[in-house]
Amino acid sequence: MNLSDRIDYMVASDDKMVYVELKTDNHSIRAEQALYLHKIQQKKLSEVFSDIISIYETTTARTKYRHLIEKLDRWIEYTDARLVKERCRLKEAAIAKICSVEVVYLLPTPQPIRSEQYEHRCIGFKTLIEMLNLPHYDDDPIARRFAEALTVWAEHPV
Repeated sequence: MNLSDRIDYMVASDDKMVYVELKTDNHSIRAEQALYLHKIQQKKLSEVFSDIISIYETTTARTKYRHLIEKLDRWIEYTDARLVKERCRLKEAAIAKICSVEVVYLLPTPQPIRSEQYEHRCIGFKTLIEMLNLPHYDDDPIARRFAEALTVWAEHPV
């Protein structure tokens, strides 16, 4: 059983960051994870990115985290410096443009995820499938494949 609290996906526009938690089964929602996501939502983004850099500097899975940092190039500058500690620098101006951070759960069936401390937004698979089946995504093989996977998960939660 995977009990990881980590963020599944990060999606961003110029001024908004969304932490996405994909659940293929509504029964796998855990209060501890929802609280963790709320706490990370409350952190400054520069702290979140600094944490990622710290993991990169100390991990044995350096290639995995280097790829992650390269994907975050809008907010983290990566160079091939000789020493690991010299390779990453935060792009504070770009980070400062993010005005809001939200947590969104993708669920087979939407349900409230809230406590006295937080209320996370939920999007049901059916809604997302309908969105991905709009003509705008006709030529997008990734959107098509994701819609197919969501359809299977909606019918047969894992």
